Amino acid sequence: MASYILAGGKSKKRVALPHARIMIHQPSANFNMDGEEESSIDELYVELAELLTIRESLARGYSERTGKPLWIISQDLERDLYMSATEAKAYGIVDRVGL
Repeated sequence: MASYILAGGKSKKRVALPHARIMIHQPSANFNMDGEEESSIDELYVELAELLTIRESLARGYSERTGKPLWIISQDLERDLYMSATEAKAYGIVDRVGL
């Protein structure tokens, strides 16, 4: 989520240090109810629907802030995507690399 906050910064002010690593990933949830009462299927569907809503919102936000098409962002969110500061600049998450 830190990369989402970084991407949402003021345009032309988003900076990454030269040795920074930036990662984007889809939201996740733990449906393991250890020590708790079992959830009903309906409750799990509600949680899953919310998770999918958050994922869609996240993808749209990245798309708006980076200028990348939604389908590329969605594809990149399928796995953890690690970037160097220079790669994050090319991706549109930061505006410059420096101090």
